[in-house]
Amino acid sequence: MLVLFLTWTFASFAFASYTLAQQPNPQDAFQEFFDKLANQSNTFMPGFLGELSEEQLKKLAEIEIAKSAEDTFGDRVLKGFLDHCKEKKIKVLQNGKEVSYLQSLCSAVKPLMKNAQRYTTFDLILVESEATDAYSIPGGRIVVTRGLLETVGTEAALVGVMAHELSHLDRGHQLLTLKQMKMLNQSFDVRNPVESMAIAFKPFRPEFETQADSDAVRWMMELQYEPKELARLLQSWDQRQEKQAPWMNFVPGFVKSHPDASKRSRRVLEQSNELRILWPNATYTGAKNLEQRIPANKRRFPR
Repeated sequence: MLVLFLTWTFASFAFASYTLAQQPNPQDAFQEFFDKLANQSNTFMPGFLGELSEEQLKKLAEIEIAKSAEDTFGDRVLKGFLDHCKEKKIKVLQNGKEVSYLQSLCSAVKPLMKNAQRYTTFDLILVESEATDAYSIPGGRIVVTRGLLETVGTEAALVGVMAHELSHLDRGHQLLTLKQMKMLNQSFDVRNPVESMAIAFKPFRPEFETQADSDAVRWMMELQYEPKELARLLQSWDQRQEKQAPWMNFVPGFVKSHPDASKRSRRVLEQSNELRILWPNATYTGAKNLEQRIPANKRRFPR
């Protein structure tokens, strides 16, 4: 990622001066911000983040990134993110009933994670934006938008999205670039929040998205949630994408990665059918739980 360091430094200054003056709506600014970050990392770091062979990925998986280094990286990402929200007057909630509700859902998933011990807790950030999205930040932070919370439909679907993001953390997907740099004996200045955010919020590799979906389905079923709700959500987003193509200005970032949402939906259904013999009771949807912001592990409502 540092191959084009001088170009990247210039890009960072250019990005810092970027303005959304023509889009005064802070809701629009939120989605625009993440799209810009994703395009930025692709534009200025093509060689370093190019295609990797199976052998390279296997070697990278063996490289360890210390939790302290991940936390430092995540701190800069979070700072840059919160600074941007403040600048664009986008309200961010880090406590309250809804944040506690989201934390409870993450806490329910946590024991199922392979590297659960790496994270003492998860910090939830609820963004008052109509954008429909969720992001994980290294160090154990999860960003959820109001748009997602209000339109996801059921607690099962919401848990599916949260589990997907927790899987990215569990598998260290956001740390891939740091591992590449470590393997090449290169360093990264984590003090630059823009560069940190561009790495952390860069769209994941297709196989990483597949892994995260797979983990999400398994974890949902272990918690007795209906995985068809995640498939339904993905399918609805795929239909939304088709209507908005070719520009996709406000299609959820959860959809923009490959494979496309329709294929992901079918894969979710296929996997859930295969695992149904292990978890036949994975049928809870929890629409009422979502509506009242009461997690299913505290109260299960009648269907």
